[in-house]
Amino acid sequence: MQYAFTGEEHAIDLAPHGNCKTSSRGFVRTLESTKNELVKVSYFSKPKETFHTVLQSEGNCHLSEIRSVGAIPKSREQGSKLLKHKESMCNNVQKNISHAGSEPFRGLASKDPWYNLLLECKKQGKNVTFIRDVKLAPEPSCVLATDRQLHDLARFCCNPFQYSPLTVDPTFNLGQYNVTIVTYKHLMLKNRRGGGNPCLVGPVMIHSRKTRESYSQLCSTMKTLEPSLKNLLAFGTDEEKALIDAFENNFDSAVHVLCTRHLRNTCKTHLRRLGMPETIQEEMLNDVFGATWEGIEQKGIIDASNEAEFYEMCDRMGEKWAMKHPAGLEAFRWFKENKAKVLVEKAIAPVRRQAGLGDPPGKFYTNQSESNNHLVQSFVQEDAGSKKVDEYVFCKTLDKLVRRQTVDIELAVTNRGPLRFVMITMLCSFLRTNGLR
Repeated sequence: MQYAFTGEEHAIDLAPHGNCKTSSRGFVRTLESTKNELVKVSYFSKPKETFHTVLQSEGNCHLSEIRSVGAIPKSREQGSKLLKHKESMCNNVQKNISHAGSEPFRGLASKDPWYNLLLECKKQGKNVTFIRDVKLAPEPSCVLATDRQLHDLARFCCNPFQYSPLTVDPTFNLGQYNVTIVTYKHLMLKNRRGGGNPCLVGPVMIHSRKTRESYSQLCSTMKTLEPSLKNLLAFGTDEEKALIDAFENNFDSAVHVLCTRHLRNTCKTHLRRLGMPETIQEEMLNDVFGATWEGIEQKGIIDASNEAEFYEMCDRMGEKWAMKHPAGLEAFRWFKENKAKVLVEKAIAPVRRQAGLGDPPGKFYTNQSESNNHLVQSFVQEDAGSKKVDEYVFCKTLDKLVRRQTVDIELAVTNRGPLRFVMITMLCSFLRTNGLR
């Protein structure tokens, strides 16, 4: 369609669908060919799988190559809705009982997953690179990352005007190897459901050992591929020492913040060993980490505004614990010797503020990492049709998941998909900081 203007050119605002009462988004009719494909794929695939399969077939795996907005499915549910109305179109479509995820792995030259990873790494094109660094000694390891993931980390974790900490957390239960996943927040997007910034999968490493040297390979590869990551501002972890040592050594100027839940659980375990009743345990933990009662926040010593205030509050807490339980003084001595310094350096309010957690700063949790770990595990196991997969199958299925997240980001440009763009505040923050209007 071509528009001819008799006066000045102006934007063409599409009217919303006549039956739509909840959205003002302009309506574009889905192409018949796209609808037919949605119906066929929906017969043997789940809604999310259908959405991405049709999207990739329409655009030859690239959203920029799609011929029309009408060729983009309106939602993940559109296929299943059309299927209910057009069952007759699927009479000749046989349900695919073999799993689609296994197709890319047929006919391999070798059953050795590391040999296949090396081959795959070598035959990648310059414009499509995912397998970045494969090593077989001193331990088998492989770093996986796209340019988009690396650029996102630089934009959202290294910009002093607006940033959030990246989080890193190992996972397992996929095979006889470990997987360490970097997670970050995309600060220019919001989830349509829930409204928060989406937490996306970043670079991933497959490795066999959980040592400082293993995790250092992930850090050094990230910095080599995206040099601006040397300016990483903050990262968050649980209490795994080898992981912490590697990231602190490679990102020595970044603020490290620890997960409040993991710290609380460590303290709870020690209190339980001392034979504390459950109610006393909770009271003591609330003294340290705070609590929320009926929407009102009770602050703990972790919310101290500086080191001096923390130790002052800590001493008062010791007197309180000694009166609560016969083992209260022993519990306090353990806390002061083993956890007080850790909280001052990696968990109190000024540390969390410096880590980009707001002002007043919220507490840091590894929930987003654990959520992404679960997402990756579920996706890989469902796509491969098995609870345990080798390293090569994991790599291929993870590549598919990362591509889908990339498509979801691109779809936000068209105001479709599960994500939407929000007002960009980085420039505004920069102008305010420099006294400009």
